[in-house]
Amino acid sequence: CSSSYNCNCPVTVTRRYQTTLGVVLFWEFPSSPVDWFLITVSSFSREDGHVTGVRRIRLRGVVRAFHFTGLKRGERYEIEVIAVTGQVKSSPTVVIVDKM
Repeated sequence: CSSSYNCNCPVTVTRRYQTTLGVVLFWEFPSSPVDWFLITVSSFSREDGHVTGVRRIRLRGVVRAFHFTGLKRGERYEIEVIAVTGQVKSSPTVVIVDKM
């Protein structure tokens, strides 16, 4: 994908590591400027796979890392990151986190 202003390519997660209470994600996005990032954290029951909760977080475009806390043991999480510039949204990037 080119680095044009209206680039619709996904955010690239460059690094991730788990902490006691959550996970830290670092990302890059080739298009500049970015107005904000929309992050959706969905939790799923390990037993039946049903959604047990959804949190949405909006971060200004200069942010390139975030520490997600409050992740419970025994649940699976999908963290979706989307870059938004004006009315243009990037393709979603999804990271799966299993808290054991």
